[in-house]
Order: sequence, then structure tokens, then C-alpha cells
Amino acid sequence: MAIVEAVPDEPSTPSSTRQRRKPQSNTIPLVHPSTLPSSSAAPLIPPSPDGEYRQASPTPSEIDELLRAGGVVPEPADERERDIWDEVFDTAILTIPFSFLYLLLDILVYMQYSFKPKTADIVAHMARAVPTLAMITWYTSKYSTHFATNPLLMTASLFTGCRLIWLLNKASWGVVTAQASLPPFTKAPAMGAVWTLTIVQLPLSRAVLCLFGVAAWCWCTGMKLQT
Repeated sequence: MAIVEAVPDEPSTPSSTRQRRKPQSNTIPLVHPSTLPSSSAAPLIPPSPDGEYRQASPTPSEIDELLRAGGVVPEPADERERDIWDEVFDTAILTIPFSFLYLLLDILVYMQYSFKPKTADIVAHMARAVPTLAMITWYTSKYSTHFATNPLLMTASLFTGCRLIWLLNKASWGVVTAQASLPPFTKAPAMGAVWTLTIVQLPLSRAVLCLFGVAAWCWCTGMKLQT
């Protein structure tokens, strides 16, 4: 037996609510400029004497005029501070690996002659070597484009490379480790660290030229890279 349920019809909407809305106008009312109130506020950037507005920073033409007149172009304080921190970072990122290289070479020299290095000696050597390596790294990084930087690096590279190979072939234990009255920079670890530093800081062509120079010196003098 089927049950049929009657569904009531939707209520009729009164005709008064079916009125159409008037379309909104998309036009913006315009006002004649003569009717706008005049503003007496001063402009944010004052005009120059010739009536033109200039930028807050110097233009390229103004920078050229300052350079021709021998003046110095002002640099913002935040850029100067950023440059200082960049120099500190560049110096630290190169000084740390070269300091560990010096430490490794210093330990290997002692182990070559079957000596056990003392902690006090290693600390004293590192205290002298790290500031020297940091100073060389800072100077060669900051003044890399100076005309005297590359000749100095090439001279130091040739000297330290030849000195290191001579120490490995001819020098005694006292000379290699710079014992007694010999200066610390004559040690083989110092020569090896500075030689590697100069090769890294030099451009590729000049670095290869210095390596060929050391190789030619070894061939002429009969020195060997292995003792």
C-alpha cells in the first residue's frame, strides 16, 4: 500500500519585492580644476634654482664632475659598514684553512724526524702564524687590483717555493724546524703555507708561471720534491 504525502507549494512572492534594482553608474564625477582648493604645503623635494626637481642621490653626471674636480663621491654609511664586514668575512674564510694547513705541516715535520710535538710548542707556533697569515690574506684580498700586489705575490711565491724545496733536500732538523736562534719564518711549515697562499691569491696565468719557475729551478739545481 503506497502512502502519498502532499508537498505544499512555495509561497508566492509579493509583487512589491520583485522590483528591479537600478544599475549603478560606473562613472566617477569629475570636478573642474578651478573649483579645487589650493594647497599651500611645501613639496617633499624642493626644486633646484633652475626650476627642475633633482634626485636625492647624485646623478652620474654629477659623479663625473666630482671625479674630474678631484672630489670624493659620498658613500652611504650602510654600504661602508657592509664593505667592512665583507672584508672581515673574506679574510676569515681564507685564514682558517691556511692556518690549519700550517698546523698540519708543522705536525708532519715533527713526525718526519720521529719527534712528538709538544702542545705548548704547537700553540706558540700557531700564535705567531695565524696573525701573519691573516694580514697577508687581508692585504692581498683588499688590494687585489693594485699594481704592486701581483708582482709581490709572484716574488713571494718563487722565493717560498724554492726555499721549501731546498729545506726538504739540504737542511738539517734544526733548520727545518727553526730551532735555537733561527727566525720562525724560515721554518718549512711557514714556507709551505705562504707558498700555497700566494698561489691561491694569484691569477691563474701568473700562478702557473710561478709554478713553472720553481720547477725550472728544481731542474737546474737537481733538487727533488721527495727526500
